[in-house]
Amino acid sequence: GRGLAYALCDRIRERKGIERMVALCTSSDVMVQLASIAALDQCLTPANRHLLVRLELNQFINIVRQCDSQPPRLVKAALGVIESLFKQSAATCNRLIDVGALDAVIYTCRSSDESIQRSCAATLANCAMYGTVQTQRNMAQRDAAEWLFRLAFSGNASIQYYACLAISVLASNKDIEDDIRSSGTLELIAPFVSSHDPGEFARGDKAHCQGRSADWLKRLIPVLEAGCKQAQCLAAFHFAMEADVKKEQNNLQVFQQIGAIQPLQNVALQGTSLSRRFAKSALLHMGHQLPKTLSLELLTWKTEDIDLWLKDIGLEQYTEAFKLSVMDGELLASLSDDDMQEELQITNRLHRRKLRREIVRLCSFADYGNQDTNGIGQWLCDVGREMARYRGAFIDSGVTQTMLPHLSDDDLRQTIGIQNTLHRKKLLLAVEQQFGVAAFSDVMATALTTQPQLESVDAEVATQHRQFAFARQTLASASSEATVTDGNTASASGVGHGIAGASTQPSGPLDIFISYRRSNGSQLASLLKVHLRLKLRNLNVFLDVDELGAGKFDEALLDHIAAAKNFILVLSPNSLDRCFGDVYVQDWVHKEVSKAVACNCNIIPVLDEKFEWPSVEKLPDDIKSITKFNGVAWSHMYQDAAIDKIIQFLQLDNPPPSIAAAAASVLVEHAKAPASRHAALPDVSRHRRSTCGASASPSALHYSPSVPNAATGPTSPRYVRRTVSVCSMPSRPGHAPVSMSLTPPPGVDGPGH
Repeated sequence: GRGLAYALCDRIRERKGIERMVALCTSSDVMVQLASIAALDQCLTPANRHLLVRLELNQFINIVRQCDSQPPRLVKAALGVIESLFKQSAATCNRLIDVGALDAVIYTCRSSDESIQRSCAATLANCAMYGTVQTQRNMAQRDAAEWLFRLAFSGNASIQYYACLAISVLASNKDIEDDIRSSGTLELIAPFVSSHDPGEFARGDKAHCQGRSADWLKRLIPVLEAGCKQAQCLAAFHFAMEADVKKEQNNLQVFQQIGAIQPLQNVALQGTSLSRRFAKSALLHMGHQLPKTLSLELLTWKTEDIDLWLKDIGLEQYTEAFKLSVMDGELLASLSDDDMQEELQITNRLHRRKLRREIVRLCSFADYGNQDTNGIGQWLCDVGREMARYRGAFIDSGVTQTMLPHLSDDDLRQTIGIQNTLHRKKLLLAVEQQFGVAAFSDVMATALTTQPQLESVDAEVATQHRQFAFARQTLASASSEATVTDGNTASASGVGHGIAGASTQPSGPLDIFISYRRSNGSQLASLLKVHLRLKLRNLNVFLDVDELGAGKFDEALLDHIAAAKNFILVLSPNSLDRCFGDVYVQDWVHKEVSKAVACNCNIIPVLDEKFEWPSVEKLPDDIKSITKFNGVAWSHMYQDAAIDKIIQFLQLDNPPPSIAAAAASVLVEHAKAPASRHAALPDVSRHRRSTCGASASPSALHYSPSVPNAATGPTSPRYVRRTVSVCSMPSRPGHAPVSMSLTPPPGVDGPGH
């Protein structure tokens, strides 16, 4: 079929058919124009493209440049011709840029037509792949990355693919990588590739089902070898897709011919988890042996395993030193800074820090199953993910779970070697919660009531500083209640995982309380807290990370809800099922939501992607109202957009400067614009309305920060529920939120406002 098609195209060129079709492209009859351009697009073989480049191209560029006034089918056809020409050669790319083709394509990216968007994305990908380094600089100077960000948010998988391909090629150019990265488009690659199977994606798109040429694939190898991990991931995804296609065509030898095997093996060893997965899939389809991977059983490692690990982390220069020391996995896990400097002669301080960091990471993921006979390793993992690194030290020290109540802070620091103060405190707190106050030694109590010193802690541990303060207050209350007035002493004992007799009040008002179902909502709850703290650093967010039992210790949580202005309810799949028929309010999610409703908290439901609302009749009467609150649909692919929407709904004493500034700017522009331009724009968020069919009334809308008028003072209350919906491209780092509900200032009223 391909041979016949090429022969027909050659025949058309020999009979001057190319010149005739180009002449007809200037016809005043739109249908003749469309038919001529479409026919020309179908016969652009390399030889025919070479001829067309020497002819007049302005008619195609003008059609694309006038996309607002031209029929979409005509614009799509003209874009198809330009898309083909951009993959002719580097010289052709430069000539097309000189005559304004790139500017026209970037301008057309604003179109909402999916077929046009796809052609724009594919054209930019061809320009990046076939152009020179200077061509890629020209694309960066014209803000191509910004428009690729918009295209990558399309709901069409083909448009997303080409946008990700174009940005990956641009990011592989080190000269402009920083500019490309600042657009935020690279962060959209991982969500895209992780949601598609390479083989199925190829078979579902006619542009990929036949595979690419050897020349095209060879141009993708530099992206596979690039230092940019996101770009590398997209390239590995495409090679996995091509390997699937070429295997069906019995044409796998092409990968050996273009030299793709070794780069794929390197990615399979050193890439991210996603890129490794795709690289291994490609190699398996090609019939090549996978590179040797290291066992997770660290304590069984031999010298050759450590050699391979050193190469993997980029410190292969110390291979001989490790060999001379006859290093094994057990010694590696306990390697200290002094050992590195004195025994291994690693004088570079930064190299020692990197080596120590990689050892900690290695210990965190190592498998100690055969050595952990008493379950101490699993207990550490239950305490927290960051504690997994100490499993080897606990096992080597012979610590069992029965010994935990007798450990002191000095034991953890000197014998087991935990130098991180906060980590020791968290472990002691976990022991106290499991075994109760009676099992606590004076040394432990002193350690827990001492102000923690933040010494080289990672971000996850630092965010739990507030929980330690909460625990210290609880311990102090438990100790004070253990003594009664008649001279009799009552012993305080733990109940379950909590502390009976503890009474803890929040130290002050909270900005946000996050409620979630522990069984399947903890990850999203923790992610929300991290995102909110990163966006609004002074935010006081309470998240009950640890398991708490019954008693006044848990009642303190209800006190924190009463003190919170905002109540974020994480709705994971089936998270409300335990509330059905909970007449006596025994379920903790039911308790927390009921308390928030009773205290008139600003409730913001956050819906997990797989959450489905139950029938409203099944919910207890005291929490049925949550079905009427505006909610935010969480999307893994568009996390920033969801967080920005949550921030809009928050009721804060001091609104975020970014939102306030954007509000002022938008309102000023809105007031200046003619009334005809003030049509309501769609909101990108998904809102949950009442399951019984009642739409949300204006009173159910969340209050949004209003912009005061300098002349008349603060905004009048009558404007609180009059909102302007503003929606633009999804947000990215350093840009304004996706959408916002704004309160018009006095004087901005009337038709169109």
